Amino acid sequence: MRECVVVLPAYNEEENVRALTAEWMKYVKVIKDKYNLKLRVVVVNDGSKDSTQSICEELEKEYDVTVITQNVDNLHEKAG
Repeated sequence: MRECVVVLPAYNEEENVRALTAEWMKYVKVIKDKYNLKLRVVVVNDGSKDSTQSICEELEKEYDVTVITQNVDNLHEKAG
């Protein structure tokens, strides 16, 4: 079985991330069955300053999605 990963980037997307995830989840089963795929949906929150993270956490409980959170503050630290 082939595997496919759908990545949904979410930076300050509190107004859109819930609807976008819900829309994708409608098609997941159809796509899995039609193409015989193992399909995963991954939401990547890249350091949002709004409530995107808390919404992503709710989505992770509601749907079969994986949420990855990147703390961008750590990317800007200087070494040494």
